[in-house]
Amino acid sequence: NFKYYPPSGKSVAFIIAPIFKEGMIVAFLAGQIDNAEIFAILNDYTGLQETGETVVWSRVGGQIICDAPTRFDPAAAKRRVTLGTKKAMPAQKAVFGEKGVGLDLDYRGKEVLSVWSYLPWLEWGMVVKIDAVEIFRPIDVIRNWSLLIGVLLALIIFFLSYYISRKFSQPIKSLKEMAELIGAGQFDYEINCECKFSKDEIGDLSCSFKRMAENLKNTTASKASLEKEVQQRKEIEENGFEIESFFSNVAGETFDHESTEFALVARKLLIN
Repeated sequence: NFKYYPPSGKSVAFIIAPIFKEGMIVAFLAGQIDNAEIFAILNDYTGLQETGETVVWSRVGGQIICDAPTRFDPAAAKRRVTLGTKKAMPAQKAVFGEKGVGLDLDYRGKEVLSVWSYLPWLEWGMVVKIDAVEIFRPIDVIRNWSLLIGVLLALIIFFLSYYISRKFSQPIKSLKEMAELIGAGQFDYEINCECKFSKDEIGDLSCSFKRMAENLKNTTASKASLEKEVQQRKEIEENGFEIESFFSNVAGETFDHESTEFALVARKLLIN
């Protein structure tokens, strides 16, 4: 298996075979396997964006050791993590034969979204990971835009509501004041249907108020004129009655028919 080899300072693997002579082992032949090809596969970051990488680990005693260079640390083969610490938790789970996916801290102490598995033929725990910041960046962009659009919509709705409320409340307030003045008998209050109110239902209502005020004014004027005329006729009748009484008193009981006719004619003239 590929493991860290102190003399070469990197992760290597060996093929070892015994040499026999006359049935006896006289030596061993050890060949170091070139790791360039397998590391080239591990260091292929296609589809892993800017922060993604593949990291392999092996367990040695109470530690896990990185067995290949990483994207951010070419000398990662010297990196060791003590089992049970919070760093490289996906790798710790992988070297014990677990498979999974989730958010956790990597060997740099950064939060990452990782997938891990165990490779029994190499006794490696393999972790493929991408920084959580990069993964959630599109979501953050959408969230920020959503918040911005929400704030803009809220402001637009607020100003529209204010404008609409002002547009309707001000004419209604004016109509209320106008109704109070008309109710108080001020029928001469000038109502402008064209300018003061918009040409809609409120404008129609203001014109209706205007017509009502004019009708009330005319009715009141007619009533006053009629009352004045009735009062005048009443006074004339009273005056005529006094004249008639005067003639009756002058004529006395001997007041003849012609004198009575004269009194009636005089009374009619006074009334007319």
